[in-house]
Amino acid sequence: MYPTNHYAAFQARQAELMKKADIERLLREAKDDRPGTLRLSRRGATWLGIHLVRWGQKLEHFGTSDNRQCTASISARSSSF
Repeated sequence: MYPTNHYAAFQARQAELMKKADIERLLREAKDDRPGTLRLSRRGATWLGIHLVRWGQKLEHFGTSDNRQCTASISARSSSF
């Protein structure tokens, strides 16, 4: 008789935990569906981060002396037209 009561208590506890988990999941989904919230997947966030860093590196490199000479020659050519 002891194992049956123990198993019944286990099942009741498991059902209670599953119900609690479902409620928490529903609350999270409702919170995430609010207007104005932006959901971005981890993969999308990683892609965006990598491209923002590359863009920043290109902007930093743009300020070097080699690129300044290139832009000056381009502006000089464009003014002669």
